[in-house]
Amino acid sequence: MQTKKAVVEKISEETITLLMGEEEREMIIERNPDIFPKELKAGEWLELEMEEGAILSVRVDRTETDQVKKRIQEKMELLRRRAREDEERQDEEDQEHP
Repeated sequence: MQTKKAVVEKISEETITLLMGEEEREMIIERNPDIFPKELKAGEWLELEMEEGAILSVRVDRTETDQVKKRIQEKMELLRRRAREDEERQDEEDQEHP
């Protein structure tokens, strides 16, 4: 048995799309309520117990999910700040050279 990490990419009524491992290999699987938590959401990170390609159990990795969410928020804030600074710089240049 081995443990693998995956992120939930998409959830439909019948399937769940996961991105598996570092290579983010796409895996589309049947939505099995006996294995997957009912409250599962896109963007959540999972630890999967697997054997011979079959998923035996699933655990939501709240720590990984929170860390990734925080990294994304920090990157978005950095991009917003840079955009504001670029806009301000452009406004200053426009005022200097009408």
